[in-house]
Amino acid sequence: MNILLPTDFSKLSDSTIVYSLDSFIGRTCTFYLLNLSKVLDYTTPNLFTASPRESLYDSLLHQKKVKLEKLQRHLEKTYAQEQFEIHLLTGHDIFSNAVTKVVKINEIDLICMGTNGISGFQEFILGTHTLRVARQSNCPVMIIPENFIFKEYRSMMLTLDYNQRFKTKFVNQIFKIIGNKNIKCTFLRMPLNENTLEEDRELNEMRASVGNNLLEIKKINGISTKGAIDTYLKNSDFDLNVLIVKKELFLKRILSGSELPKIIKSTKVPLLLVPEE
Repeated sequence: MNILLPTDFSKLSDSTIVYSLDSFIGRTCTFYLLNLSKVLDYTTPNLFTASPRESLYDSLLHQKKVKLEKLQRHLEKTYAQEQFEIHLLTGHDIFSNAVTKVVKINEIDLICMGTNGISGFQEFILGTHTLRVARQSNCPVMIIPENFIFKEYRSMMLTLDYNQRFKTKFVNQIFKIIGNKNIKCTFLRMPLNENTLEEDRELNEMRASVGNNLLEIKKINGISTKGAIDTYLKNSDFDLNVLIVKKELFLKRILSGSELPKIIKSTKVPLLLVPEE
């Protein structure tokens, strides 16, 4: 597995990294720690950190690299018994663009990011890094609440939104990521505008995909997707929430008022976003 771990050296990204590495203990994995300099880094205080012979850009990159190397040494020491490789990536680029490039070049299987809430204004204008990546990525994204401690995946809920079709490959992809085919599975199905025969076919495919590990297939009506997820998670003890998501263009999400930002903001358990296409 190749896992991308963006970091800005905050407590949120630190807790996300710890959760991510803990979740892959016992497996052979390559982790890529990514840090990007942003426009706000190029401010007057930083001018005094650059020597006369180096540009501000080079100075900032050097500072970031030093921090990354320190983090790398710490993780390599902490997880010395594991078959983990840790590589460092740094540079200056628009965050979502950089992530897209890294995913392609390094054949990333999973992106792990944290969440601690999203302000309405920030989401409306640009969105957080986590939300942008979640909306644009062709790669699965694991979104982890701040300070969440990893525990073994014993049960998960997979939500299918309105008119999304279930495919067995979704479950196979989830099993590959979590490394556990024995996880107990519940399917939360929002209304599907199909005939009875098509619904029966989907139900049979769901059952076949998880076999004896099926807990329940719950059909939901008369409530929003977020409302259904919140209600079911509140009354259950799932270790993982899974959503099948489509890419969203900026104008389309502004006009449609997607529920994805609200779901990410309110998640109380790790949320795995699997791209539909």
